[in-house]
This record gives sequence, C-alpha cells and structure tokens, in this order.
Amino acid sequence: MKPRMVIIGAGGHARETAWTATLCGFEIVGFVVSDLGRVGAHDARERILGDETWLMRERSKYDVLAIGIGTPAARLRVGDALLERYSDVDFPVLVHPTAILDRTSAILGRGAMIAAGVTATVNVHLGEFAVANFGCTLGHEAHVG
Repeated sequence: MKPRMVIIGAGGHARETAWTATLCGFEIVGFVVSDLGRVGAHDARERILGDETWLMRERSKYDVLAIGIGTPAARLRVGDALLERYSDVDFPVLVHPTAILDRTSAILGRGAMIAAGVTATVNVHLGEFAVANFGCTLGHEAHVG
C-alpha cells in the first residue's frame, strides 16, 4: 500500500510536488490551503480538501505531508508551524526520478525537495523544507538552507 500524502498549497509548485511525489510512490489524497477564499484560477481547485481544519479533523486519512509552496520563506514558516502542530506526521524527502544526485554524499533535510531536471554533484546539503527547483544545478559542497 502506498503512503497517503496531503500537500499543503494548491498552486503550480504544489502540483509539481504532487507529480514528483506520485513518481516517488506516494498516493496523493489532495491539497490543503490556508485560505479557501483565495483559491485562484491556476490552483488545483478540484482536488482541494479544505483548509488546515481538514488536517486536524481527518488525521486518519493521510500518512505524510508535503509542502507545495515555492517561496522559500513561506515554506520554512509553514513547515515550522506544521511541525509544532503535527509532531506525529512525517515530511518525506522528495527526489524527482530525473534528478542527478550523489545520494551517497548528499544530506537532505526533512521535507526537502529536488525537482525534475536538477543536477547536484557531491556533498550537497539541503536543509529542512529546502527546494532545488526545476533544472537547477548545485555544485560540490553547495548548501541550500
């Protein structure tokens, strides 16, 4: 049985996160947003489960969470808040299958994501909730916080 994942956010980065997570073997339950009144035309409207109250109320319906927010400061802020409220939930590392990465020397923090087409050489370090976005290149000893 595939682990069931809920993604925080519903915009473009959240949809890319869902794509990567699906390729990594997760079942996407849907998306949760902070403000249902601000859902835009490009958001995954049909797959939005609700706001954060859904996460609390429906805890038995998901196993893990992922942050599908592309703005680094917002990712960190949301990640920290969710860790406080949901200490029993894992935030897995997501690495798109097309990424080139030396996994033997990489350090990947909780909730980090390496998107499609990324090349990361040796001794690369991504901190908690960090993202190496689509097509980026990270050289040796790079640290993304």
